[in-house]
Amino acid sequence: MDDCDHPEHVSGNEPSDHPSPPSREVQCILPALESAPQENKEPREKRIREWVQVLVNVVLVIVGIVAICIYYGELQVMKGQLGEIVRQYPEIQKQAKAATDAVNQSAADSAENSRRVERQLSISQKQATAATGAADIAKEALHVSERAYLAPAFARIDYAHRRIVVPIANSGHVPSGPVSIEAHEEMTARTGASGALSFIERHWKKSSLKSSPNGTHYGFTVEVPFLDEESSRARMQQTTIAGTITYNDGFPGTPLQSVVFCFFTAAEAQPPTTEFGICDEPERVLAEIKAREHYPDNEQRPNPN
Repeated sequence: MDDCDHPEHVSGNEPSDHPSPPSREVQCILPALESAPQENKEPREKRIREWVQVLVNVVLVIVGIVAICIYYGELQVMKGQLGEIVRQYPEIQKQAKAATDAVNQSAADSAENSRRVERQLSISQKQATAATGAADIAKEALHVSERAYLAPAFARIDYAHRRIVVPIANSGHVPSGPVSIEAHEEMTARTGASGALSFIERHWKKSSLKSSPNGTHYGFTVEVPFLDEESSRARMQQTTIAGTITYNDGFPGTPLQSVVFCFFTAAEAQPPTTEFGICDEPERVLAEIKAREHYPDNEQRPNPN
């Protein structure tokens, strides 16, 4: 049995000449003190770990509380915003409806304006067409009333020079443009006891004028090489002149005008004078003369039969 367990068996009053060894109580405490650190080391580390876990849990709790506070604050703000939106929703709905109505009205107005513009445009086009038509009519009326009108006037026989002089009359109000004349001449004579007409000569010629002023003026001449005054007055000779006068009517850009003429000498017995008669069918007579003279042959050359 250990003495430390029964201290009563130890007497502390015995005298000794030697230094006294440690008392029994001290000897019992020292081993206990020497083994105490090893016995308490493991519980201390365990307590430290527990405290660290506690501190971490406290920190996490604090962080959670802070996060909850933050989320709660944001939730309150969102609730406030949602409440404001809910309060403003009727006004927003009114504004949206007003905007929709405005768009619809604008679309309707735009469509109506488009139809109105189309109608106005159609009316304007009709008016423009009518105005253009009226302007064209007025222009044509002015053209018809003012343009040059050319035709051969009364011809005259120049026996001395054996030619027929044909003036040109311009009955319009403006001078003509360039004038081109193509004249075909054909002479017949009565021969033999029967007095039948036979062809003596025929030819054609071209002449031109820069312009024909208003009134009657010199036009062109046709040479008749076998013209005899006595035979002509005695109706033994007959001369036919046929052709075309082509001209610009005095207005720029207008089509060329053309007139066909045909006349012949006809002598009166009493008094013995020579006048000109007008052919009944000038186009037919001109075509027949061209065929007989083999047009375009015989230009300005007599062609006796």
